[in-house]
Formats: sequence, C-alpha cells, structure tokens
Amino acid sequence: MKKILYVIGALIVAFLLAFTITLDFINVSKKETFRENGLEITLTSDFKVSELMNATAYFESNNAIVVARKESLEDLKELDIDKNSSLEDYAKVILKANDSDYELQKNGNLLYYEYESTVEDNLFYYFVTVAKSDDSFWVINFASPKSEKSMYKPEFIKWAKSIKV
Repeated sequence: MKKILYVIGALIVAFLLAFTITLDFINVSKKETFRENGLEITLTSDFKVSELMNATAYFESNNAIVVARKESLEDLKELDIDKNSSLEDYAKVILKANDSDYELQKNGNLLYYEYESTVEDNLFYYFVTVAKSDDSFWVINFASPKSEKSMYKPEFIKWAKSIKV
C-alpha cells in the first residue's frame, strides 16, 4: 500500500511540475502589441522596448531582437525612391547600398530576405523585411542565434506580417 501511495505521490508531483512548466511556456508566448515611433508590431510578452543608436524602434528578448529604421521619402529622393516606389524598389536599393546579393522572397504580401553573419564569434540568423507608410519606408531586421533559426523563422514571419506603419 505504501508503494502505491509513493507512486501516486510521485505522479502528482510530476503532473504539477509539468503543469508549471507548461504555464511558464504559455506565459512567455503571450502576444503583446508594441507601438514605438510610428511602428506597431505584435511580438511576445518577453520582449521589451529598448534603445539602439540609429534605430527608430528597437525591441529585445533573451534570444531575439527586432530593429526598425524609418527613412523619410525626402531622405530617399537622391536614391530615386519616392511615393510611387514599391517595396521591391526600396528593398533593392537597400541590397545595393549594402553591396548584397541576397534573394528577395515573398510570403503572401510579405517581402523579405535572409542572411547569416558572425558578430563577436557568434553566428546569427537575420530576417529582413520592408514596409511603406505615406511619408516613409521602413526596414525591419529580426535576428536570433543561428542555432535557433528553425524556431524563430516562423515567428519572424508572423511578427513581420503584424507590422503596421
């Protein structure tokens, strides 16, 4: 009888532990909408607003960051980008300015490109998308450790599709 009570007790403890871990995971995954300097994006509640030089908006969590930069149409005039330019026109200008030949990809209305880069001996995965408002274009960079690309790429796509400018 004591053995059965120990087994039942162990099962209850294991269940409570699993339930607590599940609640922690659900908490981390809760959606939160952030509004910063004209950008609205839905991320998870483990992100926080922070500051980064030359960024219009910057959000960070333990394993991912989102960096957004707004460029006015006035500033883009010299690059032949104006209110009639498309997201693809703008993305091509960004790639050319950075001497990059990354492939532009589409997922529904989302236009993006991806790349990897090493920073201080750490390999990172980058997902970059663009957005357009009445008076500007935006470039939004998502990044995570390369080792977590398979987990973050679907999230980056979902988050990028939530962007409003």
